[in-house]
Amino acid sequence: MSLSSHDSSVSGSMKTQHRAGDVRVLFIHASQDHLSAEYKVHKIFAESATAYGVESHFVWQRGLQSTSDNTMVFPWPERVRYIDFGRDLSLGLHGGRLRRARMMLRSMPSALRETITYVRVIRPDLIYTSQQVYDVRVARFITQMTRVPHVIHIHYTVGKWLGGDVLRAIQKTPRLIAVSEFIRQNAMLQGVSPTTVSTVPNPISPEVFLQGSVQEGDARAAMRAEFGWAPDTPVIIAAGRLDPMKGHHKLIEAFAALLTHVPHARLLICGRTFNSSTYPDMLKRRVAELGIQHAVVFAGHRYDVAALMRAADVFSLLSEMEPFGLVFLEAMAARLPVVAYYSGAVPEIVADGVTGLLSYPDQVEPLAHNMARLLSDRTLAAQMGKAGYERASSTFSSTVIVPSWAAHLHRFAGC
Repeated sequence: MSLSSHDSSVSGSMKTQHRAGDVRVLFIHASQDHLSAEYKVHKIFAESATAYGVESHFVWQRGLQSTSDNTMVFPWPERVRYIDFGRDLSLGLHGGRLRRARMMLRSMPSALRETITYVRVIRPDLIYTSQQVYDVRVARFITQMTRVPHVIHIHYTVGKWLGGDVLRAIQKTPRLIAVSEFIRQNAMLQGVSPTTVSTVPNPISPEVFLQGSVQEGDARAAMRAEFGWAPDTPVIIAAGRLDPMKGHHKLIEAFAALLTHVPHARLLICGRTFNSSTYPDMLKRRVAELGIQHAVVFAGHRYDVAALMRAADVFSLLSEMEPFGLVFLEAMAARLPVVAYYSGAVPEIVADGVTGLLSYPDQVEPLAHNMARLLSDRTLAAQMGKAGYERASSTFSSTVIVPSWAAHLHRFAGC
């Protein structure tokens, strides 16, 4: 396959910039789902690993360039190639699977050719993807055509739900990274060899820790004024996509029980659904049935979640079988104590009794008690918030996590 003059010039430029001993990695993100946690994490790794001998490039589903929906900005746009795989999920397709299939059939052949051309231009040492179905499928095809080794970063539980071909790819790939020990153990239960999968926790950017604290009185008052609450209102915030697995319905039940003890408390739910799910409507109906509309606000998707967290008092999300939960780290970085379930990877992040309070799933009263305890004992809440900040910055900062991740890539590439 011949290269265009543009590709040739790009290739020459990249060769002169490539440092001996560096590992050149091509991330493939074949769905325009840029708000997903795994894509955010990949961006943090890519931007932080340059100092550790990793040169990162991206192939990204076209559509991200034109959308204003939280567009990601890269420090080196010349290393990002936008290609249309027919997976622009921001289009809000209503035609169902058939329409999606037609879009992919129309776009995929040329997208694969363009990706192969780009691979031959930049000559990566590794192809890097999440476990997302189309990321893996595209990468496996590219690997077969170019013989570049494939690394799969497992962000979610592994099982038949991924599709037989993707599950087999994970089972056979000797280069796997799991976001938590919970996910690593889950992968091994699905036939993955312990020798092929390593645990590297998700990192959080150091910039997050440079932001203000929850003690900023003006910000606290401004947030409460936005929602029509008194300046001293105790606020619990939940952030995450509106999906049954995130447990918002159980949070609402526990919050209703909390109101019998702390009647002036308020619950701020930030997030949206990514499909046509009726779950958000079900949540609002349940709030109405419980008669707590005055105390619960559905704020939708917010770009200022970090600021809202810093102005709240407690963070709570009741995910079950949580693969990692980047949002828990973000809450800890905002100095918020956490109320959550003892499930999945959450205990790997939240230290029970130190940075938050954990209880077992489907127990409403312990949840309500934990919320009431932190809202009532502000000294304890501040201590746990401070401990959470220190744990997040000392254990999960990218300055701590990225060197380990980079070392794995050097090993995978045989450097």
